[in-house]
Amino acid sequence: MTVGEKIQKQRLLLGLSQEEFAKKIGLTRNALNNYELGLAQLSRKALLKLLKIIDEDYLYDDVYLKFILSDYPSIIKKWRENHHLSLRQAAKISSVSSSAINSWEKQIYTIDRKSYDKVKQHIEV
Repeated sequence: MTVGEKIQKQRLLLGLSQEEFAKKIGLTRNALNNYELGLAQLSRKALLKLLKIIDEDYLYDDVYLKFILSDYPSIIKKWRENHHLSLRQAAKISSVSSSAINSWEKQIYTIDRKSYDKVKQHIEV
């Protein structure tokens, strides 16, 4: 079951419309719809809002979501520093752009699942 399907299932179990559920957690109905359909990547901020209503254990069976909720910017930076890697070197090793790594370390963007899958084999998660 995808994360979006889990969100939708929990919303329906609560008997809430997308509008009601979104309002309750502080998201727009459009954002919630996109998350449920898998059209948008959950940000850390949105995930924290969802956890106001959805039991974290229900979502925590997904290691990617656990990583998003962790202090992953520090984890990535620590991995890079412990291995004496520049942003370019870390990017080359993990097959992502150096600007992506820089953005994750500075918490400008949330690491997406595809990039997480590339990076996780190199860092201690």
